Amino acid sequence: WSQLVRLRALLGNPLPTTRESYQALDACIGHLRKYQVFARIADRIIPSLPKDREELDRYGASRNLHSEEFGALTEAMLCELYSSLDGLLNFFQAMYPTMDQLQKMRFASSLFQSAKEGRLSEDSPEPVRVILAAAYAGWFEELRKLRVEITH
Repeated sequence: WSQLVRLRALLGNPLPTTRESYQALDACIGHLRKYQVFARIADRIIPSLPKDREELDRYGASRNLHSEEFGALTEAMLCELYSSLDGLLNFFQAMYPTMDQLQKMRFASSLFQSAKEGRLSEDSPEPVRVILAAAYAGWFEELRKLRVEITH
């Protein structure tokens, strides 16, 4: 079980067990599972990528079928990872319904950036703020940029 699946199974006091909290966790879990499915398919396609080059060398042109499949899967994987973070924002909003600043956020990037800049409410647990700030400084911004470049 992933940590999110465990959290969903054990969700209860002191955390609220609202429909919204379960839906948000389900969204996170669902998107991460789709990412894993796409990653397994991508792993099966990788050995076929040289076939596109062989086709080019042999016929002077290539349909790039395997490369296109791999590219589409890569885009889908990035979108699923990012969508799981939107679910994380929704989960925090369900956990802290009285935190106005959090309730006004529409994008996962706002959550991570607020933590990085020290603007996330002191009402949220310090370990959560520290982890979100470290993620923003580490991998989040790169993931966000990749997703924007690939999807726009």
